[in-house]
Amino acid sequence: MKSVFIFLLMASVATAQVCNVSNLVSNGDFESGYSNIGSDYSSCGVVPCSDPLWEGQYIVTANAVTVHSAFQGTGHNGTGNLMAVNGAGTPNTIVWTQTITNIKPNTKYRFDAFVSTLSYTGGDVNNTAFLQFSINGTPIGPIFNSPYDMLQWDEFFTLWDFGTNSSAVITIINQNSSSGGNDFGLDDISFIEDCAYTPLSIITFNTSSVQGINRVQWNCVKGQGRSYVLERSLDSYRYSPIFTSLKEVDRYDDDADPEQKLVYYRLKVLSDKGTIVSLSNVVQATNVSLEDIQIMYDEDGILFLSPFVNIKSVEVFGLDGVLWGSITSFEDEEQSKIPKSLMPGPVFYCRIKTENETFVKKVGWSE
Repeated sequence: MKSVFIFLLMASVATAQVCNVSNLVSNGDFESGYSNIGSDYSSCGVVPCSDPLWEGQYIVTANAVTVHSAFQGTGHNGTGNLMAVNGAGTPNTIVWTQTITNIKPNTKYRFDAFVSTLSYTGGDVNNTAFLQFSINGTPIGPIFNSPYDMLQWDEFFTLWDFGTNSSAVITIINQNSSSGGNDFGLDDISFIEDCAYTPLSIITFNTSSVQGINRVQWNCVKGQGRSYVLERSLDSYRYSPIFTSLKEVDRYDDDADPEQKLVYYRLKVLSDKGTIVSLSNVVQATNVSLEDIQIMYDEDGILFLSPFVNIKSVEVFGLDGVLWGSITSFEDEEQSKIPKSLMPGPVFYCRIKTENETFVKKVGWSE
């Protein structure tokens, strides 16, 4: 019996999968200069670049200002080299590419890249880079914009299951053809087996708005050494951190600006090394008051318009408080119409329900 046990143990060891935690991207931190960089851009490592750096050129440097007086940027985390790029005027031009051949079939990998903006954007998304990442010709994720602000690094990451493939051609393309702005940095590009990370997922992430407060709540699978960073955006492009927590189940009450009708939130789950483990979907909070619901009159009735929130139902009451009827189905959720047949008189009350709020409005109507 003892010999059988030893045989089974040896068989188990012989067939065990060993996780490769090393980065399969060569020179992803650019500390080896121009080594193993594939690009359709002109390299300053082969042909000396001008000062300032021209459109369609890149340089590996520790400080971007040395090649363009309008640039600001150093390596990710403030040290080391970065790939500084002056965006080409032609879309679909390959910025960076590399072929990785030692891929394990039927294995999930994690791809990371850090992106910065090198020149002033003026808060205009059209002045940022529009990066499309792909593996073996298939786009991975939507277009990724570089940050609005200089000296800031944003992380792109995704998980990729290779099936039966044994190689990966990773490509970064800039889709922005603008000659103004469109200058960006790349650093710390990595491709690592996902078994190097503890699986973690976001179970729920949602928001509700009540009386000027946007309440954001989340529930995540428990993980060791994780932190949760809540980010807010007023334009759905530019996000800033507003709250950090160490709790898997938590909430945050954000005081809403009455003038800001739409607010966007997303949740980042970070590892103990500060890398993104999971990224939530984007949720939207709507801060609407009764004044934001417009009222229009025509010969057929009264039309309620709400450009910021969907109207779910309208109930009509007489001045005596008696319910005359209600409307719960509309051709357009941003508007609802009360026909004259539903009006109890020239003056009455309407109770308007949106996704998160209920408003009562006194309405007058005449022929």
